[in-house]
Amino acid sequence: MSRPTAADYVERMGFGCAQWKVLLGGGGSKVADGSELLLLSAITMAIAGEWQLDNWQKGVLVSVVFFGVLVGNMFGGVVGDRYGRRLPIILGYVFNIFFSVLSVRAWGFASITVLRFGAGVAFGVSGPAFNSLCGEMVPSRYRMHMNAWGQLAFVAGEFYSAFLVYLQDPMMNNLDWRWLTILGCVPGVVFLVLAIFVLEESPSYLAVNGRHAEAQVVLESMRSDNNALDVHIDLPQQSTSASSAQRPPSITVLESLSIVFGRHMWFTTLVVCVSIFTLNFLFYGGLYAIPQVLTDLKLHISPAGNLMLGAVSEVPGLLLAVVISQYQSRRTTMLMYLLIVCASTLAFSFAGAAIENVGIDIVQPGMESLLQCGLLGNKIFTSFGFLIVYVYAAEIYPTVARSTGGAVCIAFGRLGSIAAPTVFENLLVATGSRLAFFSCSAALCAVNALLVMFLPYETKGVVLKDFQDDQQTLAAKVPDTRQPYESAVGA
Repeated sequence: MSRPTAADYVERMGFGCAQWKVLLGGGGSKVADGSELLLLSAITMAIAGEWQLDNWQKGVLVSVVFFGVLVGNMFGGVVGDRYGRRLPIILGYVFNIFFSVLSVRAWGFASITVLRFGAGVAFGVSGPAFNSLCGEMVPSRYRMHMNAWGQLAFVAGEFYSAFLVYLQDPMMNNLDWRWLTILGCVPGVVFLVLAIFVLEESPSYLAVNGRHAEAQVVLESMRSDNNALDVHIDLPQQSTSASSAQRPPSITVLESLSIVFGRHMWFTTLVVCVSIFTLNFLFYGGLYAIPQVLTDLKLHISPAGNLMLGAVSEVPGLLLAVVISQYQSRRTTMLMYLLIVCASTLAFSFAGAAIENVGIDIVQPGMESLLQCGLLGNKIFTSFGFLIVYVYAAEIYPTVARSTGGAVCIAFGRLGSIAAPTVFENLLVATGSRLAFFSCSAALCAVNALLVMFLPYETKGVVLKDFQDDQQTLAAKVPDTRQPYESAVGA
């Protein structure tokens, strides 16, 4: 019988203070990112007004941030698999603070564009590493909870920056963007200090890279934190995978990519890439398009009121994802989110078109209710989808390539946030209606749902694997998605 791996010991020790330390040290990056991302959006008009920027320049200031996030995701993923999960998270805090402080000294469009690209890189560096840590240092039944807390931390960061803006000018007409930028990096400073002292390296990463003594120390620390003193830790000094025994202590970037795009994983990688692209297109495209649509329709509820309602609805979406994921497979929950968002988006588009054509005072009252239901359904289940898809992206790859695999998928997904504003504007020119964008979004959901139906691997309740060898049996047949995929492997 094979000896337990680091992931097995994490399962046995349960959830406790060790996982809260991961959330405090690593999840703080979500607070810092949420704070910075909202501020970058809020102060764009103030920057444009100060330097009299053209419309295309304002657009560049938004798109360059997400391009930086894409680069940061790839960089963070490679560093995470090569040097550990902890380093990219620390770098994310440092880059965040550095580019925030430096941007205060920007003198024009060129300088602020470069610095906002750097801010995007800072935002993207820590993401794949934190997702990997949530998979490797949290028992399988609590992974969804952990990621939900991470998403709530992002919302907390957004709320912090929104509060700063509100205190300075609720109407956002006269914002001191330099002072806001400095205050916005405060969470990064606080959580950087905490991460240095409380965040530990992933024991699974240490073990598969031959650093068994260090992995043993981390596991013993986790055992003490969780008061799981009945768990005896005796980590094997080599991989329990026979064909992995002679592996070198670490693998190269090309070797990681050969796993991510290899014959056993290429289709799963494709589907996860498309899924994260769809999420970014829906979420960030909605942030760009929905305010403009609501302003045009002149509804009984004000545009600002609708936006606040939509933001608040993200929280129940996260809670709903945690509850449903306890009873349904990852594939089923992904299908559920995509189909509901597809239906909600079509309802929003249909009702919006009816109101746009005849006016709110003429159309039947039920049509505005349909539009509101469509808007809420879109916001709630897009938030739901973020949690499910990102957890799956962290679970599906073996430890040796987990950070790289997650980074590839997340980076590809960022193309959705970059493309959405351009797609919106082009469809507006082609059709004359801002609602055409939502029909495009619904079609994207339908294509994504079709791909998800053919996903070969189920990861709910599974102890994560260290090497690709441990997953190859899965390629022989598609497992029953109602069962953890470890049963298909014979673990």
